[in-house]
Amino acid sequence: AIQHWSEILKLDPNQRPARSIIEEARSKVEQITRERIQKFYEQIVRGNYKKSALDLELLLDQDPTHPRYQTVQARLENVIRIVPKVELRTKSWLMVSKGMTGYLGKEEDLTLAYNGLRYAADLDPDEPRVGRLLELLEAEHPDLARLDKVTPGMKLLDYKRMVSLHHIYDGKFHLAVNVLGEI
Repeated sequence: AIQHWSEILKLDPNQRPARSIIEEARSKVEQITRERIQKFYEQIVRGNYKKSALDLELLLDQDPTHPRYQTVQARLENVIRIVPKVELRTKSWLMVSKGMTGYLGKEEDLTLAYNGLRYAADLDPDEPRVGRLLELLEAEHPDLARLDKVTPGMKLLDYKRMVSLHHIYDGKFHLAVNVLGEI
């Protein structure tokens, strides 16, 4: 049904009933597949990207037009080429996992993804896979690299602390809270 109504939307994007029917059908599919969805996102959090890709295939069988699933599927394929599974033994790989949760998780949080990978790169600068994941994210979202430029020779967390202090000195407390939240 979702596919058929999506085809109707392609022919006439202004079809409001089609949109509401798609949303209702998606909601019912998500109720039926709630456990499968939870299992999929748990694999993402654990850093088991290859296994999560298999779980995602089952979800896409139920709803092949789901925009978030399609986006995550394309991203997962690229991530798996770099690192199929994260071993959560070191702090740097824990940060990779946290960053990838922002990139692949239920709620997209690209700032978390970018900061997690940058911090992982600070923790383990000799690990090429972290750099490749960061390049992957920057290639898809070049605007992230422009968010803030870390002073050369400075670590990410030190830079963020410095930025938050400058916001405090300038009386921009809400900005300082935001930066401290990122830390």
